[in-house]
Amino acid sequence: MNKNIDAGKFLKQLRIDNGELLYDMAKKLNMSVVDISAIEFDKMEAPDGFWEKVYEVYNIKSSYILNFRLNRCIKNDREAIKGKACILDRVKSILNLHKEE
Repeated sequence: MNKNIDAGKFLKQLRIDNGELLYDMAKKLNMSVVDISAIEFDKMEAPDGFWEKVYEVYNIKSSYILNFRLNRCIKNDREAIKGKACILDRVKSILNLHKEE
C-alpha cells in the first residue's frame, strides 16, 4: 500500500463503506479488533500479505482505490485551495499511479 494515500484512512473508509464494525472486519480478515484499529490509526504497520487479503476479501477493484485517492486530494486541496494548479497536478499524479497498478 502506498503511504501517500493514507492506508489507515483507506481501511477505515472501506469498513464504513461496507457497513461494518471493527469486529466484522477483524473476523473477515482473521485478525484481532485491536490490530485492525491500530492499522486504521496508523499505530501499526499492516503485516505481510494484509493488503492482498483485504483486496481479495472485499473484492476491491483499482477504481475504488482511485476514487479514494481523488476524494482525499480534493479534501486536502479544499483546505489549501490557494495553489490553483494543485488539484490538476495531484489528479495527474494519481492517474499516473493508477496506470502503474
